[in-house]
Amino acid sequence: MAKVNGKADKDRSKRKQPSWDGSSSVKADDDDDISTTEDAKQKKASGPNVSGSSHAQETASAKGEGCITEATPVKEALPEKGEPANAKEFDSSFGWVELHGKRYDFDIIVHVDGSVTKREKGLSRKKKEKYGHTPLTSKELKVLGREAPEMIIIGTGHSGSMPLTPKAEKFLNAYPYYIGKTPEALERLAISEGKTVALLHVTC
Repeated sequence: MAKVNGKADKDRSKRKQPSWDGSSSVKADDDDDISTTEDAKQKKASGPNVSGSSHAQETASAKGEGCITEATPVKEALPEKGEPANAKEFDSSFGWVELHGKRYDFDIIVHVDGSVTKREKGLSRKKKEKYGHTPLTSKELKVLGREAPEMIIIGTGHSGSMPLTPKAEKFLNAYPYYIGKTPEALERLAISEGKTVALLHVTC
């Protein structure tokens, strides 16, 4: 015997048995159906239910129907075409470079950790007489190599006059590197990722 909500269908069959006065519970069921039908007709004739209409409005409001919900777009400032994303953190002119708002009027080294120190030109000064300008030698670059950089950037001055010795060029071949005039070297430094070290010459 099938069960509905844990109750036996036996109670339902008993309700349909004829009573001693000859009446039947089926009639009562029919009366219930008639009463239900009449109630439905009365509700239909009386017009729409106000509370139901209010509920429909609330539902429509919840769904956003008939409401203006457009968000104001937010525009993010973008760098000008060809300008590195953080180029404003770096600037230079003849005789100085500026990093993160601090100006340096001497040759500098930007280390892997972002710190800045003065270039040790004394390591290469002995070659000045030969080149007519203090060159960049392998002795200076070996100091930078101790930081295990993934990229070495060399700024050769605003006119690109700082020479590199043959041994310095050979040393650089063991690393990814960039050599260019100091303004261009700064641009490269601004967008460089990973462990990067830079040596920047600030004059000619």
